[in-house]
Amino acid sequence: EIEYFVHPDKWEEAFEQWRKGMATFFTKVGLPAVHEKEVTAPELKEHSLITRILHPPRIIRAALDTAIQNPTPPAALCVRSAIDLGLSVYKRVHEQECICHFTDLVKPLRFIWESGISQPRDNVTWSALFPLYSINSAKTLAEKVNGSPVLFIALAHGAVAAGMDVFLRYQSITSTTNSIFHVIRYSRRKHEDNSPHIEDIDYLKSCAKDKTLVFFDEDVTTGKTLFNAANYFRTFFPEQRMILLTNINTFSSSGPILGEYARTVPA
Repeated sequence: EIEYFVHPDKWEEAFEQWRKGMATFFTKVGLPAVHEKEVTAPELKEHSLITRILHPPRIIRAALDTAIQNPTPPAALCVRSAIDLGLSVYKRVHEQECICHFTDLVKPLRFIWESGISQPRDNVTWSALFPLYSINSAKTLAEKVNGSPVLFIALAHGAVAAGMDVFLRYQSITSTTNSIFHVIRYSRRKHEDNSPHIEDIDYLKSCAKDKTLVFFDEDVTTGKTLFNAANYFRTFFPEQRMILLTNINTFSSSGPILGEYARTVPA
């Protein structure tokens, strides 16, 4: 997040602030200081930029997978807190408060931190993070819904990082303050999910009131995943307006369309 959102002249100041925040976070969740390491200049070349950019989405992934494996109200609340934490990190607003709140919630769910997070390399998912695609998607969505409030649902895990980027840009473009970002896991290929995992449908129903539902995937090839997700949710939202959105669209016969795919799903 440092390299992606901070002005180049201020990276040292931003990094130091981030480092102190993460040190506080690790202390609160009980990780010993022995794991902290000062990386030397030669070692920096071996470290992947991807790891740093995708850090907030990985927290969301851990919380989401935990809620799926252990479907309880505290786990569902942990997902929402993880989302707040991720958005606050990228907005650089109230990060410490969100870290403390999330930490308090996960203390009874400590096994979140004891489980590894496997993240297979996916070049398309990484390419979908290109800022211009997210800007185009945000502008396209703003035109499609006239800047009105949305419930923006990113399909985890691949679409979480790009989804947060598009959502925050949409908020910035439209100046809306009552749009809501959420994630659900529907990974047909990597996790072989047969249908979307919804940890708290009542919460989503309350969020969706007077809003357009937006389902976001970082890329589409056949469009099946997005359409399946929308059709699955149609059971719970029979009259709600739904929009499908993606950053990279290879569904077009004319070739890839970048950041300009938006489809309305008929009621």
